[in-house]
Amino acid sequence: MRLKDIMTTDVLVVAPETLISDVARQMEAHDIGAVPVCTGRKILGIITDRDIALKVVGRGLDAGDCRASDVMSSPVVWCYEDSEIDEAARLMEVRQVRRLVVVDREKQLVGVVALGDLATRAGERIAGEALEKISEPGHPFH
Repeated sequence: MRLKDIMTTDVLVVAPETLISDVARQMEAHDIGAVPVCTGRKILGIITDRDIALKVVGRGLDAGDCRASDVMSSPVVWCYEDSEIDEAARLMEVRQVRRLVVVDREKQLVGVVALGDLATRAGERIAGEALEKISEPGHPFH
């Protein structure tokens, strides 16, 4: 099975100049945890709810003054739409991410695939193995 068979294609994107307060409102309204930052369909970065928590709130910045380009994570971890789902799961494991941006051969955004997509659409074994690796702590809690 390929990513194009399980990815979400109706992807909310934001422009680099979008205020973080607007990004957060859109994430809440759409019940999503990550938003690609794009110019057209060209991917510049991605903003996750974790980025907002750590890079804005954690630093005491004003979400009404920060722009998407100020806090986005870049470079983005991505896969081609014709990649096999096993390949995507391995990439998630290695890069310790729960979402991948999916691009066509011109490297234009065509979708997003999340760990949950692997679980619900591709089989629990693949998602379970990926989640186990992604969830391994880098540092044990003491």
